[in-house]
Amino acid sequence: MRQANVVYPLEEDRQDFSIIYHELWDCYLPYLGPAATLLYCFLKRQVHRGLSGPSSANWAADVCAPLSLTVSDSHQAWARLQEMGLIIANSDGSYSLANPKTKEEFQQAFADLAPRQQQFPAVSLQASIEADATQRALRRRRAQGSLYSFVEQQFGRPLNSLEGEKLKNIEAKYPRDLEELAVELAVIAQALSIPYVEQVLCNWQVKGIKTAAEARADAEQF
Repeated sequence: MRQANVVYPLEEDRQDFSIIYHELWDCYLPYLGPAATLLYCFLKRQVHRGLSGPSSANWAADVCAPLSLTVSDSHQAWARLQEMGLIIANSDGSYSLANPKTKEEFQQAFADLAPRQQQFPAVSLQASIEADATQRALRRRRAQGSLYSFVEQQFGRPLNSLEGEKLKNIEAKYPRDLEELAVELAVIAQALSIPYVEQVLCNWQVKGIKTAAEARADAEQF
């Protein structure tokens, strides 16, 4: 017998529907937050139709508008998905949408990662990386020359072990001035994620950008 105030499935023989992995709700949701979880479901639905990444000109219309997300919120959600390994940046500048790990794999991979109980705070920043240049210079000096320290100071939190390993790979691969600029862009977008920083650097590499001046000019277009 059915109980009042309880949701039951309506049995229908339909095939045109999307399947959402149980692990997305059971494991990932407390770490992703609702916006990133919603974005993943949307991307999973749309990926076979062809979908550009968050730096594309159509991102706001194709993704943000249907989901009622601001561009800033969508970038934060994208960074969460990258951080949790659900979006993978490829060396050619493209992206791969990964399936969630099983519960056992998730527990092993993210054992030292604490759940995040709320979304990134709202930010009313004007997206100009030329602003606050003096303050950014002061923050660099306080970071005492270490990229690891610089990132922790910019993000306002300690890095976990997985982030530390990824940062080592980044440090060995890209020029320091580009690394710092990519971190600053992540802060402006409030996408405080090492994979987000890595994707910014990868995009510049694909575009043939090699100097901070070229990177600034490219970033000001978005």
